[in-house]
This record gives sequence, C-alpha cells and structure tokens, in this order.
Amino acid sequence: MKKYKSILITTAFVALFAAALIFLPAILISRIDPRMSQTATSVQPVELDFTSLMPTPPRPQWQPPQLTREQFLEDFDYLMTALEENFPSFGIIYRRNGVDMMALVPELRQRILDAPETFSYISFWNMLRDDFFSHAFPVGHLWLACYYGYFQSSYQRFNNRRRTVYSYFGDRLTSHIWSEEHLYHSQRVTPTLGFNNHRITTEILTEGQVAYIRLPRIHTYSLSRTPIPADIRRVDAFYSQLEGFEHLILDMRGIYGGLFELFTRPLITPLIDYPLETTFHQFYMAGENNKQQLSRGAVRTNTAMPFNISDLPTIFPHANMSEAVISDLRLMDYYIARNISVAPHPERRAPFNGKVWLLTDMNNFSAAQQIAAFLHQTGFATLVGQTTGGMAAYITAVHSRITLPNTTFQVRYDPLYIISADGRPWEYGTVPHHFNRDGMDALQTVLALIAEGE
Repeated sequence: MKKYKSILITTAFVALFAAALIFLPAILISRIDPRMSQTATSVQPVELDFTSLMPTPPRPQWQPPQLTREQFLEDFDYLMTALEENFPSFGIIYRRNGVDMMALVPELRQRILDAPETFSYISFWNMLRDDFFSHAFPVGHLWLACYYGYFQSSYQRFNNRRRTVYSYFGDRLTSHIWSEEHLYHSQRVTPTLGFNNHRITTEILTEGQVAYIRLPRIHTYSLSRTPIPADIRRVDAFYSQLEGFEHLILDMRGIYGGLFELFTRPLITPLIDYPLETTFHQFYMAGENNKQQLSRGAVRTNTAMPFNISDLPTIFPHANMSEAVISDLRLMDYYIARNISVAPHPERRAPFNGKVWLLTDMNNFSAAQQIAAFLHQTGFATLVGQTTGGMAAYITAVHSRITLPNTTFQVRYDPLYIISADGRPWEYGTVPHHFNRDGMDALQTVLALIAEGE
C-alpha cells in the first residue's frame, strides 16, 4: 500500500511540474502584454509581439531650427542696436585700429538681404566674426562668444545639459570650431619670450641685492578666487630669503588676463604693512542690456551717479584729458568712483623693504592691465617695459553678453569705460615709467637702471 502511495505522490508532483512549464510563460507574458491575456484553452493562435520588451530607440539628435533671412536680419539689427546703446568704446577702436565699426553696418546688412537661401548659422557666424568683430581686438572684450571662450565652460553649466544652438555646435562641430577659434585668438597675441607657463620662476640675480620672480598665470577654474596653495608656499619660501635685498623684480610679461587677486594675494600682500588704495573712475551708458547685466552687482551700480560732461572738472581736477576721451564721455550716462584696496596679509610678511619693479609688455590685457594701473597709480612699483595692451576690465563686468533672439549667438563686451586718476582710459593701456632700451628687453633694462643707481 505504501509503495502505491509513493508512486501516486511522485506522479502528481511530475504532473504539477509539467503544468507549470506549460502555463507559466503564458501567465508571465500576459502580465507584460495585455494582448496575451487569452486563456490557454483558446482555439485562436496568438502571434507573440515582443516589441514592448525591446530598448527604446535613441531620439534623433537635436538640430537647430531652420531660420529665414528675415530672422538672421532681425538678429543682426538687434545686435547692432544693442551695441550702439550699450558698448562704450567704439571711439577707442577707431583711434587704435583705424576702423569705424558702425560704418560697416549698412554693407553687412545688405549682404544678408542679398544672401542665397543657403545662408546658415555658420555663414552668419563667419560674417559677424570675420567682417565685424575682427576689427575690435583688443578693445573692450568685444567679440562673438565662441567655443574657445564660451562652449567649453558655459555648456557645462546648462541645467540638464539643455539643448541650444551652442550645445549643438559644442557637440557636433567641436574640433572644427575650437581649432579655428583658438587660432583666431592666438594670432592676435604677440608671442612671448618662451616663458615657462606652468610654474613660478624665482631667481637670485645678484646675491644680497637683486631678486626676480615671475608668476606665469593669474587665471583659475575655481570660483573661490583663491591662489593655488603650492604657489603661495613657493612665493613664501622665496620671499623668506630676501632680508636685506635692495631690489625685487616682479615679471608680468605675457600674462593675458585672469583675476586681479591671483596676482596681488601671492605677490603683493606679503610685501606691504599698510593698505594700498586708489580710485578708478567707471562710466557706462544707460542701455537696457547694461541695466540688466550690471544689476548683478559686479560693479555696485547702487553707488552710480548720473553723469553729465560738465561734471568732468570735479571728477578729474588735475587731469589733462584729451578731446577724444571727452568725446567718448559725452555718450556716458552714469559714473562710479571705484575704490580698490589691497590689504597686508596678517601672517605672511616678507622680510623685504627694498624697491619693487614690475615688468610689463603689450600682451598684458584685462586683469593684467588692472594690476599695472593699480601698482602704477598707488606708486608701489616702478613699471619697466612696454605699454600694456589694455582691454579694460573689472571682475564679472567683462562677462556681460548680448544674446541674439533667433540664433541665440552671444556677444561678449565690457560695458565700462574705465579711467585712471590721470585721465587716461584703461583701453589705451598703462604707460611704464621706463620703456625698454634699444636692443634690450624689460629685464635687461631694469638691470641697467639698477646698475646706474636709478
């Protein structure tokens, strides 16, 4: 009896297992696809469809919308009006580069009207860059924002990597645009003297008398505006050797721009035991784009005063200002007296009390121009070399942009017209106390001046 019961149990178990193998796939598939919810007893055959189980095919890559000539023309007119109402330095471009940029507008506008139907983003881009903005360098940070100056950083900040014309160019045309724009900008900077661009250079030129230091960069990819700790340690170690030295040469040649603080914090604050302070004078036009851009607080427009050309004798009581600069200032609507101060470091005090020299050249733009103007105007350093390149700047004001409504191209410009206390606009650069002597570079000139007891 027990033998038969065992056989019966085994048979039932096998039957249940076979049923599971037959019906379980149908049950599972019916849960996935409602069309498979028919019972196993249905006499109608069912064709299985596994489409819903396949991965979703990738969406087509985003493409910029096709624009008409009228839309390109709308962008062009928008840009030219915005520049005319907001950009303060067309007069300086004319005097420095010999081109009246706004006189180019009618011809360029007609080229858009006469353009073939194939006129495209790239056609528009190239026309603006090559036939308009190419005449501005190096005045006012005025250029068409490109991959070299925009794509690589700004695209990363888009929320959810938002698809725009710029992200399209960044994704699809990166190698072409980057290489072309990099060449375009690098050709406008005079080659430097083969300096090491990565590490601080320090040297004792004359034992116990003359020391030399070069900070190769004043840019950072951090928002902290903090010098690299390794640079601070290297500077402090070098400065600690300078007790009793008579001369310290700071070499700034070839620094194109960056942040003012990344030069003054490592190199200047350990050398002073009192604040260095001076005032620069900032003017700007009342264009709508300026109001939006400057309201971010970068230049503290809450301290701005309405400006009239009759206010000049009060602002510059001792300056012999040129008629050209006065003509520029007639276009300005607001004025800001900007106090800039560099305080001594409470702990990093170098044992140096000698004379400080600053070497400059024509490649000193933007923040480097600000450094040269500051150290010249405060009298802290004696400048030797060449007149700096200009390209006036003050912190994030240089990131002001005009965004075109259809192409979404962006134009970068500096809204501020900045003048030193002597009445000289920053866009003309800072004139050194001593120019390079014939056949000598700036360092050789300094050493000659020192030898002569200057």
